[in-house]
Amino acid sequence: MKGMLTYKNPLYLLTVAPFRDISDAIATAMYHQNLKGSPAYKKNLASKTLMYAVSPSTWGALRRFVFNREGGDGEVNALLEEMIAAGGAPLHSRFLDLQQKADVAAQAIKELQGVEALTAKERGAKLLSGLNNWVDGLADVMDMSARFATYRAATDLGISSTDAARLSLDSSLNLTRRGEMARTLDVAIPFFGAGIEGSRKTLRILSNPKSALKIAGGLIAYGVLESLWNSMMSDDNDKDGQEDYLDLDQGAKMRMNRAVIYYGSCADDYIKVPVGQMLGYFKFVGNKIGDVMAGNGTAATASAQLVDAMQRSEEHTSELQSLRHLVCRLLLEKK
Repeated sequence: MKGMLTYKNPLYLLTVAPFRDISDAIATAMYHQNLKGSPAYKKNLASKTLMYAVSPSTWGALRRFVFNREGGDGEVNALLEEMIAAGGAPLHSRFLDLQQKADVAAQAIKELQGVEALTAKERGAKLLSGLNNWVDGLADVMDMSARFATYRAATDLGISSTDAARLSLDSSLNLTRRGEMARTLDVAIPFFGAGIEGSRKTLRILSNPKSALKIAGGLIAYGVLESLWNSMMSDDNDKDGQEDYLDLDQGAKMRMNRAVIYYGSCADDYIKVPVGQMLGYFKFVGNKIGDVMAGNGTAATASAQLVDAMQRSEEHTSELQSLRHLVCRLLLEKK
């Protein structure tokens, strides 16, 4: 079920995954460029990462690599292979060379060809198998997009391939550190690994005062502007006494995990963009400040909602950490 909702779901792969990975990569880049001792210290890694994350050449190289396509910029293609060889890609990609990866993708394309000559039963099985392999390839493209953007940015700044690979692997959630019980826990508890890694990474980023100030301050400022804009654009069509955009709090879920922008006065006239793991709370703080400034709430109400959101985040993190400690203890006792 988790697979059907995430890495087997084209809608998730084309919307939620890239936005979250890119926002995580930019936040991580800001952390490294403000961390003494980091190879990216005092280098403009964050803006270059954003530039390469939206560059067609980045996505083109990844698509050609995964789906065995020819052409494109040979220098960019070579840079992608260099990143994988240096260890900057997820674990499964590092064990496949270019020809093995191309063979898998080519097989997926072949399975979708000539299906019109098969019986209805055979056609369905072929289409399902080919579609499954194609979606797996799409997941690989999305999984490496933010990492490759970081690698290109780092090498542009004169960082060695080894250090650039480390930065790229750290750019979005690194789920390659897995113990013997991790797979079982991921099946039993949706997003167990992502929750632990997201909490650990956010705490590490915020442990550096400079990066914390820039990342948290920027998100809060954006949250204020978002609320002021939505207050101006949206309306109260359901007659519940508050503007439509405030209905998206949903117990501090929607506005805490998405950037929500209204473009019209109707209740559904908005777009939502996912934000990185655990970073949405700071945007939500800005949202509540903006609500008060727009006259759509009191300071007391906003404070209560922020405390509620913080408790939810802390409870989630605490539950994951407690479960992790329990698993570690059981494994030690087993040994």
